[in-house]
Amino acid sequence: YFADDLFGLLLQLGRDVVCYGYLIGQLMQGMSIARFVLYIGIVSGFSIYFSELTMMISQISSCLKPVGQMQEFTELENVYHHGEGVRLKDEKEAVEVEFSHVSFSYPGTDHKILDDVSFRIKKGGKMALVGINGAGKSTTMNIITGYLASTEGEVLINGHNILEEPEEAKKCIGYLPELPPVYTDMTVLEYLKFVAELKKIPKDQRKKQILEVMNLVKITDMQNRLIKNLSKGYRQRVGLAQAVLGYPPIIILDEPTVGLDPKQIIEIRDLIKSLGKKHTVILSSHILSEVSAVCDYVMIIAKGQLVASDTPENLSKLMLGSNTVTCTVHGTRKQLVPALNALDAKEIQYENTPNEEQIKVKITTEKDKDIREELFYALAKANCPILELTSSSMSLEDVFLELTDDSGKAARKLKKAEKEQLKQKECEKECEPEADKTAVGETSEEKSTDAAESAAETKQEEGDAQ
Repeated sequence: YFADDLFGLLLQLGRDVVCYGYLIGQLMQGMSIARFVLYIGIVSGFSIYFSELTMMISQISSCLKPVGQMQEFTELENVYHHGEGVRLKDEKEAVEVEFSHVSFSYPGTDHKILDDVSFRIKKGGKMALVGINGAGKSTTMNIITGYLASTEGEVLINGHNILEEPEEAKKCIGYLPELPPVYTDMTVLEYLKFVAELKKIPKDQRKKQILEVMNLVKITDMQNRLIKNLSKGYRQRVGLAQAVLGYPPIIILDEPTVGLDPKQIIEIRDLIKSLGKKHTVILSSHILSEVSAVCDYVMIIAKGQLVASDTPENLSKLMLGSNTVTCTVHGTRKQLVPALNALDAKEIQYENTPNEEQIKVKITTEKDKDIREELFYALAKANCPILELTSSSMSLEDVFLELTDDSGKAARKLKKAEKEQLKQKECEKECEPEADKTAVGETSEEKSTDAAESAAETKQEEGDAQ
């Protein structure tokens, strides 16, 4: 728009210089005053006409680009509906981060900060990256954002390689480092306008988006204050606002609740949950209770390797190796034993309570079996009401401490449990004809590899026992 206005201004200036220069020249050569005034009037009339014409040309030229874009979109839409293989991007398209066999080490050293790490995050996921200090969390985030280049492997952001297509990949990312990247001599509003300009948000959308983001993180009342006069909590909010501004599909937050008071922490948690509905959120935090409350997927890194990657509930089940239900029942052991013996349980333990009419029962089942519903109906049939029912599980803190243990015993246990779970699923799918089983079955090489791995694990377990 500025270019169009400048062009119109120069056009008018050139026209006026030519016309009035010619008239002044004629006046100096002896033109009568009356004729000069007449010509001035005619030129002024034409000047108004030319001004309107110039403005119309400017408006038409500024509209040509959107018209061309609309025409291009219509052509693509027609091709799409006629099934010629063009697929338009929309909000439903899966946005993801993909790490493929990524390793990283600093130049001149053999020590690997990351060692063959692979994972994949789909759209709408709220994923937490946890690990002890020096495990490789910050390095992983720096590689995702393109701040560091991986030594080996490939990183894709929404299908774009972060090294080969950095601009396209980084357009998909909003990043809040542990220390918010704010300019303290700017006001909050000035800073967000500056960020909107850097992110190339269209001018007609900037004001609306800035107001929406300020309302989202609750800093509207602080928009005219200098950032250097804000508290640490409010600076963190300003940093979060710049990450969300432009609504990138992937938002990366490194310790987002550091320095916030308890009320602000709850608000930020709720905000992260709401962001997960439309964005892919990657969170790094040392506060494991916060991870459990906010994220639906956890990745645990230890010594540069990904030792676990699952939901908190599944990690707890895999580490325990079984499900345990504890209940307090109103009844006697004589009533309970026949009813509970009919259940598919590995072990049933009875414990007396101070109240003679109540008894505490601990029931252990296979890790993939949920016995609570079956237990309810069995006790209802025996006329023994349940007064209390709890499902025992390991907390995320317990899982984390075991998996990051220096011995690595828990990590091997988890890996073995995952293999057993995978084999069980494969066994359930074995309903195919014998010919198909032969076609898709394991080769002798694969069987020998599994046998070798099993022998190695047994040997390692014996070493741990010793």
